[in-house]
Amino acid sequence: MGPRELRRTGEAVVERFQKGELGCLSETISKLVALDPESEISAQELAQIILEDYGLVTKVLQTVNSFYYNRLGQEITTVTQAVIMLGFNSVREIALGMAILDLLPEGGNLLAVKLMAEAYLNAHLAQEIGGERVADNPEEIFLAALFRPFARIVTALYDPKAYEAISGMELAPKSQRLAQEFFYSVGRELGEFLKLPASITGHMEGAPRLRSYKGQKVREVLDEVAPLAAALFSEDEAAFIDLSYRIKTVAKKYRLKPTALVKRLVASLSKTVSYTPRFKEVLDEKSIKRAIREEVLPELKGQQADVDREPLTKGVKDHEEFFLDLMGQLQGFVLGGRFSLDQIYLMATESLHRGLLLDRVVLCMLNPDRTELVARYGLGVSVKGLKEGLRIPFPTKAPPISTAFKEGGETVGTWGQIPTVPMIEPEENLQKLVCVSPLIVNGRPLGCFLVDRFMESDRFDQKDLKKIRAIRQVVVLATRQAVLKPR
Repeated sequence: MGPRELRRTGEAVVERFQKGELGCLSETISKLVALDPESEISAQELAQIILEDYGLVTKVLQTVNSFYYNRLGQEITTVTQAVIMLGFNSVREIALGMAILDLLPEGGNLLAVKLMAEAYLNAHLAQEIGGERVADNPEEIFLAALFRPFARIVTALYDPKAYEAISGMELAPKSQRLAQEFFYSVGRELGEFLKLPASITGHMEGAPRLRSYKGQKVREVLDEVAPLAAALFSEDEAAFIDLSYRIKTVAKKYRLKPTALVKRLVASLSKTVSYTPRFKEVLDEKSIKRAIREEVLPELKGQQADVDREPLTKGVKDHEEFFLDLMGQLQGFVLGGRFSLDQIYLMATESLHRGLLLDRVVLCMLNPDRTELVARYGLGVSVKGLKEGLRIPFPTKAPPISTAFKEGGETVGTWGQIPTVPMIEPEENLQKLVCVSPLIVNGRPLGCFLVDRFMESDRFDQKDLKKIRAIRQVVVLATRQAVLKPR
């Protein structure tokens, strides 16, 4: 490709990305970028944006805990808790990084999947090695590494043939510079479109080396982890021989034992493949770990046992224990009295959804005229459309709403019994079960939770109803405290 053809290709890639032709640029990214850090309600809005993106919740919590668990000494189990404890900027940067997973297409294009998986592996490894040494915060270097090959990923997504041709140009000394300029110019335009901060765009491929001391140190880490990650993707067995030498070199520079660096490398691999099944298509975790044990570790003075004995990932908690953790944290937030009702409502909604493995949770509140129940917060499958159109006349004689408020307790019915609910699922799902949990404060109706499960065999048993009631009672307590609090 000549300069003119490269320019036309770059313009086409950027234009198609801006138009969102593949539907991959979710509105979540635009919302996250548009938030004002100085706004008093920005933290609440940030939590709500993340909670509205069903797939983003797990990604954000997974990443937050990989960064902060050891330093805080406790697991962060809700998005609202993450925003409150870690701050607006940290969580927004993490959410922005996780949101690019939406770029992955449903079908083929393993080339783009491989590039994205390698970007995540680079990001985790860069954070493991230099997150607390060279950057102001761990997520800064994570995002710098994650977005570094962004132009490559987007080009491979929109025009795989062009990407293969341009990446092939990098192998020839005469055309190498043109290929590098292409990726940098495309990356710069994508960064401007997304309004990415300089701490990210300044490290995109082909960008000139930053003059600041910190910028130079971040760049060094990114340059050093890239060959380590690339070796794990290589099909050449000789790459593992070279990997041993690189591990020794990097470990010495950052004052780590080689086996300690191997543990971080393997941990980064485990985190990467856990994001999406698509990454497992291009990263054979078991084979790579076996090759490290059999080929790399023997080169590192035979210290294999140290790696084998140490667990690489935390075990999954029993779900009952997980629910109790959520309840304890929610109660602690309420009794501490330092958080707004909106923050408590958000956390309660999230605790119900994740603590009971529900398909959908919607918190409805009475409107100012007390004539309708209107959706305020929601989380789960296809909840966005339901939230936008849900209007339930109040009071109503239709069960299970009327029964729940009359008896003051959880009542199970079907969606088809609830009046004027615009269902966004097929007609037969009107018969699926829904549990109404009424919020009544000082004898006055305030609102209710609507929670559902779509499997007919997955009914609400007494244990489920007790858990829902426990969450509801904490919300009622928080609301009563807010009403009685002196102004």
